[in-house]
Amino acid sequence: MRKTIYITPKDTEKLKQKARKLKRAENLSHHEALDSVAKSAGFSHWQHVCQSTRLLNPTCIFTMEIKEAEGFDRHFIPDASLSIVCEDDLYKQFVLESDELDIKGRPLKETHPRKELCEIFQDIMDGLVFYRASDKLKITSIEQLFKLVHEQSFWLPNHAWINGKYFDGMA
Repeated sequence: MRKTIYITPKDTEKLKQKARKLKRAENLSHHEALDSVAKSAGFSHWQHVCQSTRLLNPTCIFTMEIKEAEGFDRHFIPDASLSIVCEDDLYKQFVLESDELDIKGRPLKETHPRKELCEIFQDIMDGLVFYRASDKLKITSIEQLFKLVHEQSFWLPNHAWINGKYFDGMA
């Protein structure tokens, strides 16, 4: 059984660069170099790298709060591993939110220590369910996503990413 490895598109590109260098240095075919680099990185072969990259690079991702994330059985697949892909965008948005207790309305990053922000943020992440669109579904707009989600839920997504573009604060 092949193990699941998650790799970002950026890291996949680095492996491609290593393969190009290896191809020239050892006079290998393109395919041989890709497979060799993939195996040295812990993958079964280059196709395993490609499949693993797609796991972290779906065309459509969205989040719902746990209490609102029920009944999705068509089109969308819950995938906790997507939190890795989405975490940076969500954290950046979180720390820029206005501190409701601050009379000056400063962002949270100016009123709370980083350690405290990280703890609060982790609680928020633990309360989210991450979904990706099935491979058969090609979502190209936020409107299309809303329509499909609305067919199965009263609630709209909290956050969404379509073809890598982040849409914030929809719920």
